[in-house]
Amino acid sequence: MAMNRVTGFGSGMDINQMVKDLMRAERMPMDKLTQKKTTIGYQMEEYRSVNRMFNDFRTSTFDTVMRRAQMQARTAGSTNDARVTATANSEAGNSSYQLSEVRELAKAASLTTSSRVGDTTFKSTASLGSQSYAVNAPEWKSGVTQKETLRANGSQTTFTVSKDNLKTDVAGDMIIKGKNQNYEVVTGDGPLSANQVRVTFAGDGSSMDLEFGKAPASGDVTVDYFTTGASQTFTPTAAQSTFSLGKGSIDPATLDIRVGGGGPLTIVTDPDQTLQAGEAYLNSATGQIRLAEATTEAVEVNYTQQYETGAISTFNAEGKEVKEQFIIQSGQSLDQVMTAVRNSKVGVQGFYDQFTGNISMNRSETGKFNPDGPEMTFEGNFFQNTLGLGSANYNDGSNAKFTLNGLETERTSNTFTVNGMTMTLKDTFTASEGAVTLSSTVNTDSVFDTVKGFVDEYNKMLETINGKLKETVNRDYPPLTDEQRAELSESEIEKWDKLAQSGMIRNDRIISNAMTTIRNDLYGSVSGSSFGNLTALGITTTSNYMDGGKLEIDETKLRAAIESDPEGVFNVFAANGETKNEQGVARRMRDSLDTAITQIAERAGGLKGKVQNNQFTLGRELTNTDSRISDFERKLTMIEDRYWRQFSAMEKAMSAANSQSDMIYSMFFNNQ
Repeated sequence: MAMNRVTGFGSGMDINQMVKDLMRAERMPMDKLTQKKTTIGYQMEEYRSVNRMFNDFRTSTFDTVMRRAQMQARTAGSTNDARVTATANSEAGNSSYQLSEVRELAKAASLTTSSRVGDTTFKSTASLGSQSYAVNAPEWKSGVTQKETLRANGSQTTFTVSKDNLKTDVAGDMIIKGKNQNYEVVTGDGPLSANQVRVTFAGDGSSMDLEFGKAPASGDVTVDYFTTGASQTFTPTAAQSTFSLGKGSIDPATLDIRVGGGGPLTIVTDPDQTLQAGEAYLNSATGQIRLAEATTEAVEVNYTQQYETGAISTFNAEGKEVKEQFIIQSGQSLDQVMTAVRNSKVGVQGFYDQFTGNISMNRSETGKFNPDGPEMTFEGNFFQNTLGLGSANYNDGSNAKFTLNGLETERTSNTFTVNGMTMTLKDTFTASEGAVTLSSTVNTDSVFDTVKGFVDEYNKMLETINGKLKETVNRDYPPLTDEQRAELSESEIEKWDKLAQSGMIRNDRIISNAMTTIRNDLYGSVSGSSFGNLTALGITTTSNYMDGGKLEIDETKLRAAIESDPEGVFNVFAANGETKNEQGVARRMRDSLDTAITQIAERAGGLKGKVQNNQFTLGRELTNTDSRISDFERKLTMIEDRYWRQFSAMEKAMSAANSQSDMIYSMFFNNQ
């Protein structure tokens, strides 16, 4: 409850200052608690900085000297890079290969149309329905494309899709896809294979049943199908003249628009034509409708879309057919169709050449995967006749053919790997032109740099931690209180804080023991390596004791060890075994660091899931100190209120006494 505090006007006392001076003495224990809280925070941060350093070094060790690809890096050379190039990984060893001839390079199947798709005005970016075609225009089908997503649970084999006005005579145009699976749609009786779906339509066209030969994998199954038409009613809330059907590729011949129950409007497709009463403009590509006059009456629309279907088949590396079906709509552009083909699973890409009016298609992969026929085929009127891909100039895919170490062989790609050496064929050549030799040797520079990086990181960590363990504890510089900070300049505060934070983990037992263990890990012998220890690799402790155990490298000795036995060098660091003596030094260090990280986290949190104060020692101390500070703040508030009550009472008493004295004085002297 707020008190009515007087400030000594009647008595002449500065009560506010008197209470402030008394409270300064009362607050001294509180200052000690606040300083303790700050000190705990300093300690936590120092412990955590060391733990981050340990964790970073532990991770770095795994990614460098414990990684075989790093420690057994190979380099490959070719006697003729213009014909064959090579790279090598750690599995290549000191190998050598000879290519005596390359008879043929691998090529991808390709085809080019022999005539223009459209006339000179044809644009690959414009809608297909708006184009003029040179020979065979699309044979658009009429209907409305629909999509249904079914949720498969991994065991269900039958599904039902309900939709009015289903188009029942084009089941073969449907596209059904599951997780990593394109299904073949069938309508007849008989057993079903795993990639087939039998579609059965209800007699009134209101639903269809899907029966899968094998239950689709858990996840979404999409079904693209068709209805005979679609209806849509717009009810404007204000006068409106433009409407969108939400679907494009509209067939103008089937579009029926009626306003307020009246007769059908005349459809106009020329965007520049001025609309008259009773007319409506249709953008057939987008499905946008514009009336001659705005209306508030209901607008009823019936329509169908224009579409064609087609398919592309190719073969994969296992020789299995990969088939993808496509729905091509009149509102799409040729570029959009090409993008859909490129993004499909058939591995085909192509482009339309504006200059010649022709189309070029090719497989994304080189090689011959279908020994009994062409690598890619196109089905359907749109692909075969409109685009001219059925009678195009076709070049089949072929394998690379060469002789390697006396063996005549083939590959589907010009780049292939043999026992860790990756070869890339660049040109053909005969035996009479001279063989190309490829060889693999250890990449001494790369391995040396990996080891040196490990040593440099260790020395950096060692120097930092040794410095922290030896830091001076400045007991004459406790953390500043808020009142003290207010009296100092920024530079003075910075200097004080630096001194106050010094020595927070001086001679810390956990960290000291961890560093001792790590040093022992480094110097111990490794029974799983031909070298036995780091010293045999030329890695020793510096002779200067002031370095605190830093490592140094005899470059000549280490390079010689790498060149003579890279496997042995790798094992010095990364050998695995049941006992510590059988483990490489880096593997031992990782285990020791993991133990230290856990112990420090239990002390100061931050890692190993120790994020809440109650999970680690200093956190619990911090929570306890916060609780004591809260209790003491309440106590100080009570003490300050008591002082104010006492001085207020004194003020009133003194004021009353002064008044009484004035009255006696006045009575005495006035009677004289």
